[in-house]
Amino acid sequence: MKNIYSLAILLVGVLFVSSDALAQYCTPRTNSTWGGISRVTTTGGTTNISRFSSASSGVRNYTTSDSISIGYGQTFKIQVSFTRAVACFIDWNDDGDFADAGEKIGNTSSTSTSTQNQTYTVTVPSSAASGQLRMRLYTLYYYYMGIGRDPRGCGYNSYQGEVEDYRLFIPKPVANDAGITAVFPEAACAGSNPIKAKFTNSGTATLDTVTISGYVKLVGGATTTYGPTKLSGLGLARMQDSVYTFAPNYTFAAGSTYDIKFWTSSPNGVPDSSATNDTLERKGFGTSLGGTYTIGRSTGKT
Repeated sequence: MKNIYSLAILLVGVLFVSSDALAQYCTPRTNSTWGGISRVTTTGGTTNISRFSSASSGVRNYTTSDSISIGYGQTFKIQVSFTRAVACFIDWNDDGDFADAGEKIGNTSSTSTSTQNQTYTVTVPSSAASGQLRMRLYTLYYYYMGIGRDPRGCGYNSYQGEVEDYRLFIPKPVANDAGITAVFPEAACAGSNPIKAKFTNSGTATLDTVTISGYVKLVGGATTTYGPTKLSGLGLARMQDSVYTFAPNYTFAAGSTYDIKFWTSSPNGVPDSSATNDTLERKGFGTSLGGTYTIGRSTGKT
């Protein structure tokens, strides 16, 4: 009986090991023909990736050394320098693969051996798992991905050059958490423009009240403050947002630059449980072209 019991324990242990093994990420096969990655950087996170290296074939796991930290509903950019073509995947539900809807971020279509640059703009979905997730980039012969031979981020045959895996950290949602996710205008003509701030409820509790503050500063000149303004009766569920328009309008001058900063505080009348996503800042904001311009010859002749 003792031996049977020990055997049962052993089998259970084997089952657990097998389950863990099945959860491991696939490893694409690589070939030096299909390019390499020389730069991966991110912007927009609380912490960001900054990896520069020589472009060479092989599989490289940077998940313990290079990571980006970003909250739900926030947007970040991934900049990649590479040869041939590049693809990007993120395992949003943390299930050990890149096969689910929305986990392929994108891929380029080129066979050039010259260095190219690609930027992916990514917004963290509300359905994403929290914690340590995996992001994968690799160079490849794009044709097979285009015809559906590589839908899972595992590559096809040996048509991959260099594979690089990184860590993406999403903090666990907290009860009371709000933040500014956009400031308008995103582009402005010289003259009077309304100032608006979009704020998002990133917390698990319904957002009923929040305070918004901010300023527009003429670089080398005066600062115009807005708020603090307490908004109430919002009733925003998790990841819902709203836009508030401040008064008065702001008058932007042609040829000038501005620093714009807005932030939230006191969601539901309590300290924000996660202050990392409260603030949005834009530096060096300038007006778009305005006025009358002549395109071509000033005489009007062709």
